[in-house]
Amino acid sequence: MVKKILAENYIGRPHHVRLQSFTSNYLNPDALAHWRQKIEISGLNTLTLGIYVEVLQRWLGDITGVFAREKIIYPVREGYDVIIPDLLTILCSFENGAEGVLEFSGINALASGDRLEIYGNAGTLVYDFTSDVVQAGKLGDRALHVIDIPPELEGEWRVEEDFLRSSSSDLRRWSSIHARRAGCCRFSCAQRMGTNQALTS
Repeated sequence: MVKKILAENYIGRPHHVRLQSFTSNYLNPDALAHWRQKIEISGLNTLTLGIYVEVLQRWLGDITGVFAREKIIYPVREGYDVIIPDLLTILCSFENGAEGVLEFSGINALASGDRLEIYGNAGTLVYDFTSDVVQAGKLGDRALHVIDIPPELEGEWRVEEDFLRSSSSDLRRWSSIHARRAGCCRFSCAQRMGTNQALTS
């Protein structure tokens, strides 16, 4: 639905993008390291960065420039050294000319959920991922209004499915290559999957 609204030029040319993805999952300093904080299990995936980058680039085009800051609030959890950030802030540029501010956190108490705001020269679009509600308004409107999502577009959110399908395809392809080149190929399918996760984030 978001892609359709942007394609119809409803808010004009986007120039400012804000994404917030906040939870309090890692706020407890006494908790054991979550499996998503362990690179040997989850790869170098940082919070929800990877999944939302896929979404934003699907809707707004490629990201062409990035500056990022990160922070680990609790670097040691029960003897485990955490190297995946608890907090990540990104300034980025999209190929369509829009500038973005992307904020990710696993340490925000009473976080309100995930939210995307896109500002164009003719209006504004807001998507609340948590409630799956899209709002929009044009310049001159008194407030944003809810956009009804047609049944045929309700399945637009499929990033997880796409990622799993891609990963499975990669595993099958590299398994075949590994079988044919067992004498000269040293990496395993499991290592390939770990590399794929790191690149995706």
